[in-house]
Amino acid sequence: LPAIGADEYKMANIWSGNTSTDWNTTSNWDNIIVPATGASVSVPFGVPNMPFLDANRTVNNLTFLRSGTPFYVNINGHTLTINGAITGTGTLTGSTSSNLTLGGAAGNLNFTPGADSLNDLTLSASSATATLNSSLDVYGTIKLNDGGLNLAAKHLTLKSNATNTARIDVLKPDGSNLTGATNVTMERWIPMTNPGPGTGRRYQLLTPTVTTSTSI
Repeated sequence: LPAIGADEYKMANIWSGNTSTDWNTTSNWDNIIVPATGASVSVPFGVPNMPFLDANRTVNNLTFLRSGTPFYVNINGHTLTINGAITGTGTLTGSTSSNLTLGGAAGNLNFTPGADSLNDLTLSASSATATLNSSLDVYGTIKLNDGGLNLAAKHLTLKSNATNTARIDVLKPDGSNLTGATNVTMERWIPMTNPGPGTGRRYQLLTPTVTTSTSI
């Protein structure tokens, strides 16, 4: 573990990464105890290994101590639930099978460049809020549950493939709980008419049909 300041000695559940990347290894934590479900955890820069989730995990606050590169928590294809705030300059490393659930005022969401993907992003309560502070690709669903998400003009891509097209779930009637959505790309997978050499894409209508003046 790198040199710890006086304030950091007061913290419990500081990741040391002394042994490996495994969240569930006791020797990877400064107090030799894997944090209990719902505990606040801190991840400092400069440790030998960054943490990878071994299973679905729930924390209260997630604090990144100091700054540098690389500096992240890898969700590793599991679900990370954060019920408190995310502070510091570290990032969340996602994937197409990783899920993030936020239950409180999370603050800024920073994702690792090149690993800025999630399956589902969920705000689990009406009191949950977050601000996107980097680009993000979503392969499943963004579920706000009346919580507030500010995209802050960061690039959000709703991905599409042969099995699924990402979507944003139901918003408040006035849409007020989704803001800053000025840089959103929505993909749409269009299958070939008959897969094989010499075939092409089928014609498919990608816009709503309108018969009068309508806002879309």
